[in-house]
Amino acid sequence: MKTFWTFSLLSSLPMLSIGCAGAQLARSSEPAAARRGYLAASGSSVKAIVAGPIAIHVYAEVAGGRVFVTERKSGANIDGDCETAATREGSGPALPADRVQLIVVGAGEIACLATSGRRGYEMLWHARNDGDAPLVLAQGR
Repeated sequence: MKTFWTFSLLSSLPMLSIGCAGAQLARSSEPAAARRGYLAASGSSVKAIVAGPIAIHVYAEVAGGRVFVTERKSGANIDGDCETAATREGSGPALPADRVQLIVVGAGEIACLATSGRRGYEMLWHARNDGDAPLVLAQGR
């Protein structure tokens, strides 16, 4: 009976170590919350999406929101920086419905979303991965 338990324990150790290795591989250097997000706005509003440097993909199911990039001036109040920029400079072109757009935010800049009207507006974003670059399957020498 003792050999049965010893054998069971020894045979389960490799499986346990594989599980631990998988958990280590799944971790990223950045938290998942910093790599993607959801923004909901109601009525006319201006909100910060993310601070740079970063490249993001933004998506909205309906047209109407405007995404623009502006200089970050205050430390903590980035929504205020977006509101000031939208008032002073206006906002960018409207996001098309049901399409993914690439927005590049440089160092010292922030991406902002401006909405107008009475309806609510929802937008999703995620950081662009290096894996989004074209994949080369074969290359001649």
